[in-house]
Amino acid sequence: MYNAEADEFRKQNPDCAIKSPVCTQRTQGVHHKKGRGKYLRVKEKWLPACNACNDYCEEHPEWARENGFIESRLY
Repeated sequence: MYNAEADEFRKQNPDCAIKSPVCTQRTQGVHHKKGRGKYLRVKEKWLPACNACNDYCEEHPEWARENGFIESRLY
């Protein structure tokens, strides 16, 4: 179920929304602003992302938080 939803999301959102310094422009996956866990299928917390931007957010969490690409999982 998730894979089909994520595939459709990528098709509907072909451009990366993060635009980090390493962005490749084209959506390759779903970035989960609150992580996967219980938020895996909460589409309001999804962003279309290229793999480079998704990795950049993981490697630069302060930058990602400041720019709204990571949200706390506590609330």
